Amino acid sequence: ALKDDANLKKTTDKITELKKSIRPGSKKYLDYLYNLGIYYSNTGEYKAGIEALSEAETYNTTLSQIPNMQSMIKHRKALCYYCLGDIQNAIANEELSIAFDNNKEADNIESLIYYLYKTDDWAKLEETLTTCFDYARESVLRAFTHSKNKERAEYWSMHGLFFTEYLPFYAYTHPSQVLSQYAYDAALLSKGVLLAAQYKSDEIVLGINNPELQESYNRY
Repeated sequence: ALKDDANLKKTTDKITELKKSIRPGSKKYLDYLYNLGIYYSNTGEYKAGIEALSEAETYNTTLSQIPNMQSMIKHRKALCYYCLGDIQNAIANEELSIAFDNNKEADNIESLIYYLYKTDDWAKLEETLTTCFDYARESVLRAFTHSKNKERAEYWSMHGLFFTEYLPFYAYTHPSQVLSQYAYDAALLSKGVLLAAQYKSDEIVLGINNPELQESYNRY
């Protein structure tokens, strides 16, 4: 629907009107600018997206009061720069997104490694991977700790490709001891988290004093 010109104009008009009702510099205004950056990047208006996100960065005092907002802005700007073909600015912004990121989100780290791959900077890619692999792994483990099987499956379908597809591909494209080791670790993680999820289900069901339920589960 966003690619339809009439709908796009209608949405853009609503966004412009909304801006008038928000006080510049407020937390709500920064949230508005961040979401505007996402909107523009999703509709292919990458330069407009960078402008909106850059405006949000001018409000340093308010920005510092919103947890992880600096990191999220840099991450989105990196994507916009990448889509514009400016890979160096994409890398610079993604590095800052990781520096600002208190939660060490896997998306930021995986994106940086991908950008480095696109520039054939294998030395820096290996260095970054050595520093950041644990963060990517921890993100997965955190997501799996308190989630249900369905939620784990959905999370893994979005984030598992880094471990099951991208890291093996990097190791295949540029064989090295470092990349081979991390591709191997990624394979172990992939098998480990999914098996752990299965074992947890076994534990819960088989620990319930309900023979009929246990029999059904064993058949399943």
